[in-house]
Amino acid sequence: MTQLVETIKKDSFGEATLLPISTTLSTKLSKFPAVGLAVLCAACFGVTVPMTKQSLVDLSPLMILVIQGISSIIFLWSVVLYQKVELPKKSVAWSASLIGFLEPGLSYIFATIGLSLTTASNATLISVSEPIITIALAAVLLKEKISSPLIKLALVACVGVGMVASPSITNITGDSLTGDFLVMLGVVCASLYAIVARPLLKKVAPLVLVALQQSFALAWFVLILTILQLMGQNPINLGQFHFESVLLAMISGIVGQGLAFWLYLLALRTSGVSVTSLYLTLIPLFGVATAYVTLGERLSLIQTLGGGLILVVVLFISQLPEAKH
Repeated sequence: MTQLVETIKKDSFGEATLLPISTTLSTKLSKFPAVGLAVLCAACFGVTVPMTKQSLVDLSPLMILVIQGISSIIFLWSVVLYQKVELPKKSVAWSASLIGFLEPGLSYIFATIGLSLTTASNATLISVSEPIITIALAAVLLKEKISSPLIKLALVACVGVGMVASPSITNITGDSLTGDFLVMLGVVCASLYAIVARPLLKKVAPLVLVALQQSFALAWFVLILTILQLMGQNPINLGQFHFESVLLAMISGIVGQGLAFWLYLLALRTSGVSVTSLYLTLIPLFGVATAYVTLGERLSLIQTLGGGLILVVVLFISQLPEAKH
């Protein structure tokens, strides 16, 4: 996982040799096992959910995505420059950038629009299907061998996430069905992203890959926001830009988009797509726990049991042969 910058130095015989120089931060991250990286990734995604929820009080969903994208790419490219991580060739960089169209591009847009039509809990329950979809795609497209214990643990983890989200499930309406469908499209895009991203990790450093994809996604968000402004839809009101909401959006962008995706790609580089995706079932658990602390939301008994079930599943997953790299 350590990113290498090659420099040329002549040895005592005058021959040119390549010396790998590892960056300090990448060296530290490389010492983390894939399990640790995946759990940290889930934590970053989870803790930013309440931040985004708070920002939605004053800001529109698309504006939040733009603010998050700006803060994310500033953070990522600053680290790239500071660490002097080697950049890929233009052709590779372009193909690496395009996956940002899937996630956070289409995935986040579908999810954001879907959330405006359905409940957060319904969206969470639908997102439970992501590991299953990802595992199926990994088996078909990447030819990953999926063991029977992994499939069983995936199903149990889905039950656990359902228990965490169950107290707020609402009655189904026409709008909620449309919202649920859009959220499902976002989940499919996220699963496809994992499949497409892994082969690119052989050519592009994870840090650079996530910086490129986030930059492309930001351009996509800005384009959509501009078109909506020209159409007179959701006009920007500077009076809505309260400092606290903007600050929360910026922090959630750095942590939930920049750092989280970086950790995800680092874990994806050393573990299979199917195994890594299962650790993402921890996201709702971290989100609910953070909301409990910061927003005063209380956990019901079934949520607590569901969270415990997820933790047990993750513990078992970490002991599987395919999870030990």
